[in-house]
Amino acid sequence: MTSTRCPPVRVGSAARTRSTLTTALLGCAGLVALGAALVVRVRWHDDPVMTILGVILALALGVSGLFYLLAALWLLLTGRAGLAAADRASVA
Repeated sequence: MTSTRCPPVRVGSAARTRSTLTTALLGCAGLVALGAALVVRVRWHDDPVMTILGVILALALGVSGLFYLLAALWLLLTGRAGLAAADRASVA
């Protein structure tokens, strides 16, 4: 009997690419949120309530944007962005 060997198939490479792309998009969303935090108007001369709300919005955008950016950078730099997706694809 002759056995034919198939070339090795890279299971999970598409899933790894999608996961890396998703992580990069998360980092971009963090940059957009940080940019938005910098351009939020935080001072209204006549209305102190709007000033307080502007400060709260700017802080929320800045903190969440920084968290998104740091999480995306950590996932990309440690190589964990595509690992879980590749593992799920190889099990299926």
